[in-house]
Amino acid sequence: MADSSKSVAEENVLHPLEFLQTLDKMRVSGEGCDVTLKVTNQSFPGHKLVLAANSTYFRAMFGEGFVESSKNDVVLHDLDPKGVNAVISYFYNSKIEINADNFGAVFAVANMWDVKFVLTACENYLRVHLSASNCLGFQILVHQSSAFSENFRTLLDDFVNKNFMVICRSKLAILL
Repeated sequence: MADSSKSVAEENVLHPLEFLQTLDKMRVSGEGCDVTLKVTNQSFPGHKLVLAANSTYFRAMFGEGFVESSKNDVVLHDLDPKGVNAVISYFYNSKIEINADNFGAVFAVANMWDVKFVLTACENYLRVHLSASNCLGFQILVHQSSAFSENFRTLLDDFVNKNFMVICRSKLAILL
């Protein structure tokens, strides 16, 4: 006779992925959504719990004592809908695509909402595209924001120092 006191534990490693995919389908169809983010002239339905689980900004906003916790519509100012869409999509599918067209918008949203993974992805985007022609602009952005890591600040400063003459020539050539 088998020992009935032995237990069996199983883990469904696909469960998190399937869970997120289902939540994303629900978001797209509006099913179970309890909040709509209004940005400019666009609306983004979502689930407060998903937003709060992914962002300290929303965790605070939907917490007790904030008027937004009881509202279904939340108007967000000074954000680009492209960035909002990209970051909300990341919340539901764990993927973020950053390109020249959406970098600024995605960075602004991730910075405001304190989305660490997306901020790291923005940093990686800058790292991949770093060149003598854009490093000074990157350096200004990085030093104006606390969102970037100290390692990236150092890497950028070192790049500018090592390529200073090339940078000066390229800037002088543009001025001439």
